[in-house]
Amino acid sequence: MMDAERAARLAPTDSGQADDSSRDRLLARKTWVRAAISLVLAVSIAVFGIWRLDIDLETVFAQILRAQPVFLAGALAAYYGAMPLRAWRWRVILENSDTAPDLSNRLPGLPGLLRIYLLGWLVNCLLPAKLGEVYRTYLLKRQSGIRLSSTFGTVIAERASDLLALTTLFIASGAVVFGGRLTATVGNWVEWALLLALSVAFALGAGYALRDRFGRLLPAGVRQIYWGLQQGIFGSAGRLPAIAGLTAIIWSLEGVRFYAAARAVDVSLPLSAALLAALLASLLTTVPMTPAGVGVVETGVVGLLLLLGVSESSAVSVAILDRLVAYWSVLLVGPPIWVYSRWRSLQHDACRA
Repeated sequence: MMDAERAARLAPTDSGQADDSSRDRLLARKTWVRAAISLVLAVSIAVFGIWRLDIDLETVFAQILRAQPVFLAGALAAYYGAMPLRAWRWRVILENSDTAPDLSNRLPGLPGLLRIYLLGWLVNCLLPAKLGEVYRTYLLKRQSGIRLSSTFGTVIAERASDLLALTTLFIASGAVVFGGRLTATVGNWVEWALLLALSVAFALGAGYALRDRFGRLLPAGVRQIYWGLQQGIFGSAGRLPAIAGLTAIIWSLEGVRFYAAARAVDVSLPLSAALLAALLASLLTTVPMTPAGVGVVETGVVGLLLLLGVSESSAVSVAILDRLVAYWSVLLVGPPIWVYSRWRSLQHDACRA
């Protein structure tokens, strides 16, 4: 979708419409091929994990089909209830991302930003390596005219705040759940979280300390892009309390989502353990192998639940049901929003013509 829209935007004249249409179809086909390859890889990982654990799939599917609707609805409410908060946090960061005097007037309202955010989330579910983050910067630039470098900088700032909160909460909740056995029990995951947190913190600190010096060394043509990127990343530093508060609520809802998904299949977990599992699932989505870490996430979550004493079939049921909420439901919700957005875009272009 991203490649197809980019090709359409770059189409220069009406005389080349046939060639441009062919190019659009080719780019869209390549996008879906990438998505199909990633999903095949994800399914292969999941099948291998089920085979290794010798899971009784009949029992698993029976548990999922008997899922309690009230808790399932609660999991969906927690998951999608966090989306407006994510869009609101993005707006807080965007409001300080550009020095243009009319910036606030050009920014979409919360419903518009939420729509863009969900479309980026949809692309993240289709393609690996978090390409949805690039897609939503493009959508915002196309809709508002805000500098692409500034917009992309806000996404970096947002992802950095999420990663720092994610890794910190993961280690803290792991310590609560496992106590002194934390390193011995989930040592590799803790090491990955620490490495990720330190890398993000170091990159942010070095980028802030050296921003002026490095900027002066760049060629004049690149310097403006660099300053836009820097403003996007660090322009909202004065709004850290608001950003931190929204981030804390967002990740709390992630824990509530997992807790409700587990209760839906009669697996009772302490809230600290549910938060740990939700954080681990999010941490594993940073592995750029499959869209949204499909296959990788489920394997890691099942492994954690087994460590917590959950039976194999119940662990797989919880992992699958949680991913039905946090991954597969997006593939149902996202396409109608994309169709609506394309219709709005075509209407807007027709009015300008």
